[in-house]
Formats: sequence, structure tokens, C-alpha cells
Amino acid sequence: WNVYFENNARAYRPPGFPWFLAQLYRLTGISHEAARVVLAILGATQCMLLSLWAMRLSSTRVAVIAGLLCALDPQLIRYPQTLQSEILYLALLNLALFVLFVALRKNRLRLHVAAGALFGLTALSREIAIFVPLVVGLWYMTCRETLPPRRAAAWAALAFGLAVVVLPWSYRNFQI
Repeated sequence: WNVYFENNARAYRPPGFPWFLAQLYRLTGISHEAARVVLAILGATQCMLLSLWAMRLSSTRVAVIAGLLCALDPQLIRYPQTLQSEILYLALLNLALFVLFVALRKNRLRLHVAAGALFGLTALSREIAIFVPLVVGLWYMTCRETLPPRRAAAWAALAFGLAVVVLPWSYRNFQI
């Protein structure tokens, strides 16, 4: 049972990565090698997603350089071996950013909700992601000419998506 154990763990450790590992172990048995392989695949996916949203913001050349730098980052190569949460966090963060850029391009509130929910999942793997909607809100306020006219509704949809995912864990933490 005690495959993933921490001394003094209480309410504040984000549940995303332990839940992710538990689901992998449920499927594969308690196999650290299987978890390492899945995390390595997520790491490669994260590099691809980073390239895709870099291409949306800049150029193909910048996207290729960003993807290569991501793939060659020694820490990102090491994290799957040590079963650390950063790979899951970064893959979710890059997926959320990609969905956010698609939402902006298509000007769809449902996609903003989906991006917010992905940011919520990201926050459940590393709590610092809870602040991403604030940064996005500042971006929406300062870049008025390049963003759609329904910025306030888009930001509210993003914040709603995040809140739906994060509030149950926040309520649990409040209770504990």
C-alpha cells in the first residue's frame, strides 16, 4: 500500500500527481518502470505542445527551437526517472495554453471553459498554476487590440472552468 507515502502529509499537497500515479499503478500493477515510460511519453508530448503554441505566437523557426530546447533540457529528461510531478504539470500547462490559444483564435467561450478546466487540473498537480488565470486576465486587459471584444466573458469562462475543478479540493482543505 505505501508506494507513495509522505511523512506529515496533510491537506495541502496537490492531489493530481498522486492520483495520476495511483491510476497508472491500478492499470499496470505497482510498476515504477511503467510510470517512468508514461511520464517520458508525457514529456515528449509536452515538447510538442510547447512547439505548437510557440508557433501560434511566433514562427515555425521559434517553435522548432523551443521544442528542441525542451527536449534537451536535462531536468526534463531526469524528472520521469525520479517520478516527479513536473512532467505532468508541464504537459498539462502546455495543453492548457494550447487550448487557450485555440479558444482565442476561434472566439469560443466553451473553449475558454475547457482551458480553465485544464488550468485547474494543472493547479491540482502543482499549486502555482492557480495564478495563471490572473496572468491571463492581465494579458486580456493590456492587449486590447489583439484580443476578441468579449475579453471579460472569455476570462470569466476561463476562471469558471478552473474553479469547477479546483473548488472541491479547496473545500476539502478548508474542512481539514
